[in-house]
Amino acid sequence: MPAAIAALRAGVDLANTVLTPPLPNTRFLLRRVLAAGRRSADLAERPLRDLIGEWNKEAAADLIPRNAKTLEFVRANPAVLPASWLCLQLTETGGSVPAGYKKVTGWDPETKITPVSVALQVFDERIAQRLHEGAMG
Repeated sequence: MPAAIAALRAGVDLANTVLTPPLPNTRFLLRRVLAAGRRSADLAERPLRDLIGEWNKEAAADLIPRNAKTLEFVRANPAVLPASWLCLQLTETGGSVPAGYKKVTGWDPETKITPVSVALQVFDERIAQRLHEGAMG
């Protein structure tokens, strides 16, 4: 599995598993899971555009909230939950990254970022979704 998809899936899976709020060592575990069996080149910085370009519709669906109110929260707040919003767009457009996502999310597609950083962002966003779902009932 490519590191970009593993980052997305590992971040979501761990966030779905842990109690909230997550313990500080949880992020260390996420780093370890993503690094296991991967070459350092797979985990090196790359343009965000390249990492997102490797995401597929199926992996993106993992970060889409099932709760309708949380889904609307994601849709209305792309700058707060940029990975979640991008995943929503990928699932709705059949897998293509929307033009102008930098303006909408604040994520510069040319920014160099590691898959681990993406996994941590995804993890944090899924935790935020879970907290929102709990608050909304």
